[in-house]
Amino acid sequence: MKIFMTGATGFIGRATVPYLLGKKHSVTAWVRDVDAASNLLGEQVNVLGPDQKSKQLELTENVKAEIASSDCIINLSGKPLAGIRWNKRLKHEFENSRTGVTNMLLTALEQTSNSVHYSFRQVLSDITVTENLSHLMMRVH
Repeated sequence: MKIFMTGATGFIGRATVPYLLGKKHSVTAWVRDVDAASNLLGEQVNVLGPDQKSKQLELTENVKAEIASSDCIINLSGKPLAGIRWNKRLKHEFENSRTGVTNMLLTALEQTSNSVHYSFRQVLSDITVTENLSHLMMRVH
């Protein structure tokens, strides 16, 4: 199976990637730091990074093509939550670190005719994301 993954270098992702590779799946990781991810994940993982001009994760044509050709998307993106004392500002940052990438993935999925399985680790309170996901799931199934 061809898997597109975010959060591959995080706590859960670092355990998930070797498991998937061991099961002979192909993994593409969309990451913020290509060099660090390549060193951490190894040569078997196709690593896509931020847009060269903006240095931000963006839905480039290359990223959209990878998503469209994938059988499955695993979204584990998000700022680490453990070991940090929460406050209003950090709570906002935590939420944005998850909803931003999730919204980009949903946008890419809406633009593909391929039936892609999608998984994300947190329940999001953002109504737009929830509505988009519900609409998408009804279209895919």
